[in-house]
Amino acid sequence: METLLTIAQDPNQDTLKQLSHHYHVLNVNSVETASQLIAQTACDSIFADIDFLSSPLIDFIHKVRRYYPFLPIICRHEQQHSPLASELSQISFTYLILKDDTEQDLRELLEHAHKQLLLQQLAFDLHTQATDNHPLSLVGESLILRNLRNNVIQLAAKEEPILILGEEGSGKQHLARYIHSLSSKSDNFLVTVKASELEMPNSYEKIFGSYDQKKQAIIPGKFDSAHSSTLHIQDFQTASKEIKEALVHFIREGYIYRKNSPIPTPSNALVLISGTAGRENDEAYSALKTLLRQNTVHTIPLRERKEDIPMLAYSFLQEKRGQHEAAKMNNIDSRALEDLRAFDWPLNLDQLRSVIDYCLLFNTQCQTLLPGMLPHFIYTDKREVYSDTSVLSGCPEGLEEEVNKLQKRLIVQALSEAGGRQVHAARLLKTTPRILNHRIKQLDIQTVAK
Repeated sequence: METLLTIAQDPNQDTLKQLSHHYHVLNVNSVETASQLIAQTACDSIFADIDFLSSPLIDFIHKVRRYYPFLPIICRHEQQHSPLASELSQISFTYLILKDDTEQDLRELLEHAHKQLLLQQLAFDLHTQATDNHPLSLVGESLILRNLRNNVIQLAAKEEPILILGEEGSGKQHLARYIHSLSSKSDNFLVTVKASELEMPNSYEKIFGSYDQKKQAIIPGKFDSAHSSTLHIQDFQTASKEIKEALVHFIREGYIYRKNSPIPTPSNALVLISGTAGRENDEAYSALKTLLRQNTVHTIPLRERKEDIPMLAYSFLQEKRGQHEAAKMNNIDSRALEDLRAFDWPLNLDQLRSVIDYCLLFNTQCQTLLPGMLPHFIYTDKREVYSDTSVLSGCPEGLEEEVNKLQKRLIVQALSEAGGRQVHAARLLKTTPRILNHRIKQLDIQTVAK
């Protein structure tokens, strides 16, 4: 039976009595008591009478939304078009029912709210199966993210080259997918190339293609692969001077030059260029920023939109559950969410995703993510949250097995802190990337290297 938390002055009203036949009803008469109860008890939905609660209810709902982004909340009110009702309508997964509506109407609305919740969960499940050309929209409802979303929608409609700047791990690749999905090119695959992974001296032709004079044949590059589609060039600041100047020329003139060919070639690809903000290291990069100053978007550091962390954490939980077959975790304790919100996330979304992955990996049988499951670095006061790794507890599974378990935990924690980047994790562990990679394979750690 589902649990319904009700906030009403009269616990004996007929509606609540009738609901008790279909739900496990927990009734309180103040938002203060409701706040305490919801932190201790798992509730499936909330029903509130707002005639006597007024503005305190709004504050309560916003607080609930910080930790439970999708929990259905139904409010009963006398007027459908009052300022209070209008404000409630702007809060996600919050519904309004009138005083004259019956208990049956309320039950139907509760069923509708739970169907919407299932659809939201289905959207997250679909995200785990999605390919690059079917991305989830930008997750979050903070004002700064809504402004970014609106700006991106307008830029995508222009279908002109776009420069994406932001900190490491702040979602530049995801934003590129989102822009591609909004464009007229979305029926075709997004083509991605990392400038940092291109090997010299053939990096230029990998992007622009070349002309084999002996065979008199064109050797296609990424621009050819992105014909009638979108080309995303990542880590632009690491590209060679030749590539940067060629891209600046393309943005100015609309055509490219293949290696060993003097003939200009037009391209209809939508070009997205991303790089780490603050690393403009030469004239070509500065020229690009000047050319695209009207078409530049900046991803938002996670520390500047902490109100989105609960929704993001649930999103990553659903995403990562698909990679851990035995995982049962489907909820996050409000105290753990508060700890996640308190951290500054220097590696942004990548780091949060890695933390959720870490929690799932070591707590496969737990249904709720608790504060003690989070890695040590989340806690700024460095308090001990794991007692089971102490050598004083003995070695119930034998020395070698216990050492392997400890090494695995330390490696996964370092990878989590490093946002999945093995080079950074190796520095934290004071070892080399080669040795770390070897131990990852030996211990069968299923973490994607960045």
